[in-house]
Amino acid sequence: MDRVECKHAHGVGCEDPSKCGTCGWNPAEARRRLEAQKAALIQEMKPRITYFDQITASREALAEFLASIPALETPWDEVFQQKFCTRCRASGCDRCPHQAERNSPAWFLAQEVADSGNDPLR
Repeated sequence: MDRVECKHAHGVGCEDPSKCGTCGWNPAEARRRLEAQKAALIQEMKPRITYFDQITASREALAEFLASIPALETPWDEVFQQKFCTRCRASGCDRCPHQAERNSPAWFLAQEVADSGNDPLR
């Protein structure tokens, strides 16, 4: 068994896992506490998850977050209108054949960035 230095009488080693004969200190308990302290330090060193990390964890997570923001005009609406509404022949938006893409941040995030100068994000 490893010798553990006594916390009260420095330089005195204990081989008996029950108690140190010098001060009654328990090396097994000291090892347990040391392991608990190491585990706590490792936990503190782990990077903490921020809201940014959570929101941008995936395309789906970002789309869900964006969809939860109440807004009348959004970049995905502008891109949708440019792509579908300019040449639409439907009698009204209620009959839109692209209803799945309408008001959909997920659809917007999957689109290629437009470089025509009409990009709503510029």
